[in-house]
Amino acid sequence: MYKTLIIDKNILYTSKQKLCEFVKNHFVIIPTVLFYECSTAPREERNRRLLDLRDLMLSGAYICPSIESILKTEGHTLMPYGFLADLEGTAKLRAKLKKSSNFEIKNLQKGELEKAQALLMLSESMRNQILSERPELLKEANKWQGNNGKLFKLFAEDNKNVDLHQWAQIHLKGFTHCPQRFCLSGSWVSWNYLKVSAIIACSYFKKHKDLSTIQQLDKVERDLQDIKYVTLLSRADGLLSNDKSIVLPLARAVFPQKDIFCDIDEVSNAYICNW
Repeated sequence: MYKTLIIDKNILYTSKQKLCEFVKNHFVIIPTVLFYECSTAPREERNRRLLDLRDLMLSGAYICPSIESILKTEGHTLMPYGFLADLEGTAKLRAKLKKSSNFEIKNLQKGELEKAQALLMLSESMRNQILSERPELLKEANKWQGNNGKLFKLFAEDNKNVDLHQWAQIHLKGFTHCPQRFCLSGSWVSWNYLKVSAIIACSYFKKHKDLSTIQQLDKVERDLQDIKYVTLLSRADGLLSNDKSIVLPLARAVFPQKDIFCDIDEVSNAYICNW
């Protein structure tokens, strides 16, 4: 089996020629969240980034289902999600892009803002629980405000004691008809989605004091997209990102056993594919 590699938005700032050559010889997966981020970018950047994605797809990159689709599949089958790349969907998209450079991507930002609000509500709930059960954790977290690497590791370690299956029955109940048999262990994408979300939610204890402002909600919405990249690493071998603020420290805290690269030149030869 070839090793799969997730990329995020900031990798698109690499030389396009270099990136396309890289994609030809590596199993690169472009997550749905990357299409979303490019399609909702400022107007002057949007078309350029969507053309970048088109060129990457035609160079050999693959797509994968959205996190929401994966969670729905797990909720329906009551089994952990399998192979990440959508081979059939990739073939159809490549055929379409050979005929037209236009992407038909719906702007779902309103729905994402609603999910961001839910993440803030989770943060409030977790804060109240930690204040009553483990107040010393908040004191420790206060020492690392501004250092996401330390902060994420602290909460990742603490959340090992959290019953995420029980959480799923509350926070992800809409994804399944049988909550008792859903999200049972770390082999489920749903489990990792909750785990990553919980760490980010904990990091808001100090950052987002005024949760009602649109500006704060926009920031949380961007964090939500980062959560999706890191969650997908649970089904890939490696992640290629240069986001030192959220994605890299979060991925290292949650998946220390995975390959995490900051630059194309750092990717090991083990990822080269002899197609």
